[in-house]
Amino acid sequence: MLMLRSFIGYHGTSSACKEKICKYGFNIKKYTFNKASLEQVPGDLGAGAYFYLDSIENARKFAEKQIKEEDIAILKCEIVVAEENILDMDEEGNAEIFNELRNNDKELKALARRYKSNIGGKGRHNLDGVILES
Repeated sequence: MLMLRSFIGYHGTSSACKEKICKYGFNIKKYTFNKASLEQVPGDLGAGAYFYLDSIENARKFAEKQIKEEDIAILKCEIVVAEENILDMDEEGNAEIFNELRNNDKELKALARRYKSNIGGKGRHNLDGVILES
């Protein structure tokens, strides 16, 4: 049986993006794992829309790093997700599994060397998002 969990989250963005999100939904590009072409890498937390569950103020502070204060908009969203798709890094054992993958996966290490040396990539030093997408 599919178990669903519901959260309320706050997303900081610009007024223009807020209008697009409200009209069309979030546009999330999926990482393709094309190791020959390194021009696009998921963010450090993987591909997706990011939310603060604890406070609207944290969403505003995040947005302030990228957007003029007068153009900031905060979306309050209900997030419904299957329990099996939740990765809680505070849950015992999950951080250890993640670090094991990050430190011992040969393909990821080769990919990381290419990014760090900027061969076909953008000089990324943190590929945690690639692990989360795999």
